[in-house]
Amino acid sequence: MSGSLGRLSRVAGAALVLLAGCASAPPVQIVQFPRPVTVAQPPVQKWLDWRAGVMTLDASQVGSGLAAMGDPSSVDERFYFALLNQQTDDYDAWVVARDVYRQLGEDQALSPGQRQLAGILEQDAQGRINAFQRYEQLQRQYRDLQQHYEQAQRQMIELRQQNALLEEKIKAITDLEATISERREN
Repeated sequence: MSGSLGRLSRVAGAALVLLAGCASAPPVQIVQFPRPVTVAQPPVQKWLDWRAGVMTLDASQVGSGLAAMGDPSSVDERFYFALLNQQTDDYDAWVVARDVYRQLGEDQALSPGQRQLAGILEQDAQGRINAFQRYEQLQRQYRDLQQHYEQAQRQMIELRQQNALLEEKIKAITDLEATISERREN
């Protein structure tokens, strides 16, 4: 009997272990994490996005945008106004853009990123202005050189005509001398 009792206690122990595993587990706790904080877009990023959009506009869209703007009053309106002016092919508009960027770059109420972007765009506008002025200067020099060339061409034609006339006179004198010389010999 002791053998069957040992066997019975082993079966009972196994059943207890099996029943312990089947017992209901404690409920799983769901940990609530805080929602991710949505960080507002920095103002300079908004300006960069505007710049990317303005760069895709064609000349008529830029003109329409400038006409619709009126007189910009807020910082954002002034920046957008400068972007539109810089996108034109007009020298005076580039000067306006440069001046607005300069004012924005000096505005201490703006973020450092906004002031830095305004400074970079001011340099870009100034670069366009300088390139245009250099182009105009080269065009003037080209026109001057063209005029000098044409004048030199006219002078060369006149000198050739004078040279031909002198050659005719020299030939006439040479012929005259030959005729005189022949008469003396005869």
